[in-house]
Amino acid sequence: MNRVQSTIPQKRGRAAEVATLILSILLFIIGIWLCSVENKFYAFGVAVTVFPLIIMAAEFMMRVCLIFEEQFHLKSRYNNIIYLFIHALTFSWSFVVVLVFLLFSLFYICLTYGSPFKLLHELGPWSSCCLVGALLFTSLLKPKSGPLYQAISIGNLNGLDYGSAMAYSFFHGYLQIVLPHKGTDQKGIQEIIRDFEAQQGVVFSSHKLFVLIPLSLHCPATIEQTSSIVELAQNLPEITVSRAGVCKRSYKSTVYKIRRSQTEKEYVCLEYATPLQTLFDIIKHRTEHANDYELHKRELVLQFYLTLRTLLNNDPDCKDHCELIFFDDKTDNGQDVDVGEVVLEHLNSYKSKNCRKRSKLQINEKRLLIENVASNFVLHSTFVEDSLNSVIRVGFSASLLNIITKQYV
Repeated sequence: MNRVQSTIPQKRGRAAEVATLILSILLFIIGIWLCSVENKFYAFGVAVTVFPLIIMAAEFMMRVCLIFEEQFHLKSRYNNIIYLFIHALTFSWSFVVVLVFLLFSLFYICLTYGSPFKLLHELGPWSSCCLVGALLFTSLLKPKSGPLYQAISIGNLNGLDYGSAMAYSFFHGYLQIVLPHKGTDQKGIQEIIRDFEAQQGVVFSSHKLFVLIPLSLHCPATIEQTSSIVELAQNLPEITVSRAGVCKRSYKSTVYKIRRSQTEKEYVCLEYATPLQTLFDIIKHRTEHANDYELHKRELVLQFYLTLRTLLNNDPDCKDHCELIFFDDKTDNGQDVDVGEVVLEHLNSYKSKNCRKRSKLQINEKRLLIENVASNFVLHSTFVEDSLNSVIRVGFSASLLNIITKQYV
């Protein structure tokens, strides 16, 4: 039992932080002890005040530089709310408290002893020890923390963030099961849709599964609830797979009718990305990390979309069987958009893109046909030219032979 428990990871403690604090203090003491300054106590006070302030000033300037990039995302990430933008740039409370304390200490040193920066020249090469100690000390204040750095880190975790994890789970746990035909009796999504067309006498806009990815994460039970032009048709035949200890687990998709006009309807296989509803429920029920998830939900849903799109494009068995519709489901006034209109707009774009592809293929086919005809014509012309030259040469040789025979015979 003990051996099994020892292999299970445990929550990390504070040993590294304690060691960092002790090492930073030792470096300050070593730097001041070995320097040639007479008043060691004064030198120590200046070092532990000025060097951390220098590093904090560098961190402040770094955040100013980040503003130049974040201003381009004011609408998409902060919804044009200046408060959210400023809040993203804030420091941790420990950082602010220590910063205020050090500023008061610097003010006191300046009033009591004068400018402390003259002393920095006297520290000489041992000031590097104090600088390293200051770096270690400020690292305990987590200067790279705060909403903005958290948001940036989500996109730099190489798939370890929650948004990417949802995408991997949705792809391998659902899409890879229902989309492709695996060479068995189990049919893929395109075959199932064609069978449905034959049985019901309808025509689909596309033989693909359309997955809705709303920016708000909210995924209603049916799409009819979010649109006045969408009507539920029926479910496609279910797929049963034994998986992870569950025998004959069922998977199925739903067909919807979208009204373009009073007489024209589009049949599509449509559904929401279910992991987003799970994240929505986590935020709604105010669980332990709900505040962090709510603060960064746009970053998480973006990573979900980008990762899922990459997974689909890199899988030859799935990339032509699924379309992702990533959209903002709220208007500028906070009202819900009509999801049916969003899907129709995507279908129009999808059809026009396919038309351009077909036109390009037809142009390429015509170009190849013309090139083949031209190549055959050149070969035929060369053959005719060679044949004529041969005939001329043979005729000339025969005429010359007749002349010689008549002259000497």
